[in-house]
Amino acid sequence: LDSSSEGVQRDLLPIIEGTTVSTSHGDVNTSKILFIASGAFYATKPSDLLPELQGRLPIRVTLDGLDDKEMRSILVDPEYNLLIQQQELLKCDGINLTFTKEAIDSIA
Repeated sequence: LDSSSEGVQRDLLPIIEGTTVSTSHGDVNTSKILFIASGAFYATKPSDLLPELQGRLPIRVTLDGLDDKEMRSILVDPEYNLLIQQQELLKCDGINLTFTKEAIDSIA
């Protein structure tokens, strides 16, 4: 999705302002949730946002990209890292997933 699109921003606005959203686990009131806009918004300038969103997302922080070594560390160093999580998730379906060093390097 193009986050600078006015339609996308208008769709996000009620959720960020606070509304009740129905989920499979029941209703969730979003008025007490901290929203962090990232990912699709990385190339969006504050002036590209609707004024209503500018007021609700007032702080802008620019982060440096991660290098391969840092990405690899994120993938393998934590005790319950993303790779282990995916392996365990697939085990529920009887699938045994393994990652070679080359595969991890490619992902990173």
